This record gives sequence, C-alpha cells and structure tokens, in this order.
Amino acid sequence: MMSLQTLAQLVPKIQRRMPGPIAAMQGWAHGQDRLYASHWLSAVRRHEVDRVLAACRTPRDYFDFAARFCPAHQIPFEILAFLELAASIEPRTVVEIGTAEGGTNFLLGAALPTVTLKIAVDLFVRNTRLLQAFGRTACRQLFINGSSYDLQTVRKVQGRLETWPIDVLFIDGDRRSDRLSRHRARLQDPPWPRHRAVGW
Repeated sequence: MMSLQTLAQLVPKIQRRMPGPIAAMQGWAHGQDRLYASHWLSAVRRHEVDRVLAACRTPRDYFDFAARFCPAHQIPFEILAFLELAASIEPRTVVEIGTAEGGTNFLLGAALPTVTLKIAVDLFVRNTRLLQAFGRTACRQLFINGSSYDLQTVRKVQGRLETWPIDVLFIDGDRRSDRLSRHRARLQDPPWPRHRAVGW
C-alpha cells in the first residue's frame, strides 16, 4: 500500500501532467490541501516541523522552510530583496493577489514581523490549513476566494479591511501583459483600497 508521504510527493508530479482546467478544479485543490495537511501536520512530523520553524531567523530561513511544504515559486534574490524593501516601511496590512501554493503568502507574514493582518486573494486559495498552522499568532490571516477583477471580490477585501489601508499589495496572478495592465488600471480606481507599496 502506498504511504501518505509517497502520495504527497507524487501529487505535484501528477498535477503537472494534468490538463489545466482539471488541475484548477476546486475539488482537486480541496483534496490536495487535505492530503498536504494530513502529511505535514501529522503527529509524527508536526513536532519536527515546528522545531525547524522556530529556528528560522532570517527571510532566507523562512524561504527555505516554505520550500518544504508550499514553495514560493519566486526567484530567491528577487523575493528576498522585495521583503527587505517591504520591511523598511514596517507594514501592518498585506494583501496578496494570486497565491499559487501559498509560499509567498507565508513569507509575507513570517518574514515581515510587523504585519498583523494578511489577506490572500485567489480563485481558490490553497494550503490554507498549512498557512494557518505555521502562521504567527499575532498575524490574523484571511482567505478570500474570487477573481481580483470582480467588484464583489474587491468589496470583500474592503469589508475585511474596514478603515485600514493596505501597506503592501503583492500581485502574483496572471502575468500576461494585458492582464497586468488591467491590474494596474484597477489599482487606480476607487474600488481598490489605498496602498503604499506594490510588488509584481
């Protein structure tokens, strides 16, 4: 019988070979999330994972930690430089659009110690169980499923923010030039809350 560890290691390889529409289905994503959470949060592994997390001191440490359970899919020197820049403004509120496996979202909370509210926005935010398990207790995490182009999604973000401004807005969604242009245009519109720093 295949072990849970072996199955968890095979899932990404299977997903890469699946047609895009099937791989993006919420049912598949829900099942993958449960599998990863069962693997990493099991009694056998949780103690060791918590020990490694507690030993993290630098953004690079957190980057390497995230690579074990929800990769950031970022070029290390780029994301580390961005985190250094973001830390300089001592952000309290961070919003990420396009979360992939959740690695960058984890970094935005773990490597920026001043952040007290972190909002993830995607069509389906993945690995929420892991993000909750490994997030800082002082950082409230909110997960919003929906398109960032949809006004209803924007209003959901506004409702969670209340009167708080967005200090860091990290956009890592659709990278086609026309979609990025739409994002930039949308950020100038009144619906999106004001923000101080933007990462693309």
